[in-house]
Amino acid sequence: MVRFGISLEAFAASRSKRQDLEDKLTQELLLALDSAPTEEEIRFWVSDLLEHGEYHVPLNNIPVSGYDRITAEVLTKSIMAGMLIGGQAAAVDAYANTGIRTTFDGLNPAAADWAANYSSTQVTGITDVTKQAIQDLVEKGFREGIHPNQLAKQIRPLIGLTTGQAQAVESYRQKLIDEDAVAPARIEKAVAKYRNKLHNERARTIARTETITSSAMGQQLLWEQMVADGELDETVIQRVWITAMDERKCPVCGALNGRTVGLRDNFSHTTDGSSGGAGKTYTALTPAIHPNCRCSIAMRVVSKRDGQGSKFYRREATKTARPGNRA
Repeated sequence: MVRFGISLEAFAASRSKRQDLEDKLTQELLLALDSAPTEEEIRFWVSDLLEHGEYHVPLNNIPVSGYDRITAEVLTKSIMAGMLIGGQAAAVDAYANTGIRTTFDGLNPAAADWAANYSSTQVTGITDVTKQAIQDLVEKGFREGIHPNQLAKQIRPLIGLTTGQAQAVESYRQKLIDEDAVAPARIEKAVAKYRNKLHNERARTIARTETITSSAMGQQLLWEQMVADGELDETVIQRVWITAMDERKCPVCGALNGRTVGLRDNFSHTTDGSSGGAGKTYTALTPAIHPNCRCSIAMRVVSKRDGQGSKFYRREATKTARPGNRA
C-alpha cells in the first residue's frame, strides 16, 4: 500500500480547514459588493460620459475602486491562509511519516513571492471581469438609448457578475416580460432572486478555486523547502493527483486521478473532443486545474533501492529510516 505525504488524519483536518476558509471567503466576497458604487454614483458617471460623448468606456475608467480594494484585501488574506493550511498540514504529516521535523514558513522568500504574485494576478483578473461586464452593459445601454437613470438602475445590482451572468439576468427579465406569465409587480422580485443565485455561485466559485489552489501550493512549497534543506532527495519524489471521486467529478479530473509526476513537473490531460470540437489540453503544477476544481495532491517517495514502495528518503541519514516508514 502506498503511503502518501498526507495521512488520512492530516488530510481530513486540512480539508475541514479549507472548507471553513472557502465558506468565509464566499461571504466576504458577497459583502464586498456593498462597497460598489451606489446607483446615484453610477447615474452621475453615465450622464457625464454621455455629456462628453464618450461612448466607449476604458476599463480603467470604470469607478469601482472601493469594490476593487476590498476584494483585493479579502482575496490576498485568504490566499495566504490557504497556503499556510496546505503547508502546515504537509509539515505535520512529514514528521509523522519520516521523523523529519520541519515547519512551513509563509514568510520565506519563495512562499512570500508566490503569494504576492499570485494574489496580484488573481485580483486583477477577477476585478477586470467585473469591469468588463459593466463596460458591456454601459455600451449596450448607449446603443439602445437607455436613459442614465434606468441604466444605473440596471447596472448597480449586476456589479460582481461576469458579462455572461449579467446578460443571463437581463435575458431572464425579458423572458418573463415576453411570456406575460408573471405579474409585472413580481418580475423584479423573480429577477432579484435569480441574480442573487448567480452572485452566490460566482463568489463560491472564486472562493473554492482560490482555496484549493493556495492550499495545494502550500504543500508544493513545503516539499520544495524540504528538498532545498537537504531533508528529501528530489530524485525519488513523486506527486500524486487525488480526485474527489463522486458524482460531481469532471472528465478531466477523473482522468487525472492517481496520475504521478515529478516534484516540479506539470500534470496534464487532453480531452478527446467527444463533446464536439477539438480536444483541449489542461495543464497545472497543482490543483486547481479549472474553476471549481476540488482535487488535491499527495507526495509519494519511492525507495532508491528498488523503485517501489513509499519510504521517505532522507539524503543525509538514510540508515535512520524506521520500519514504520514502510507501507
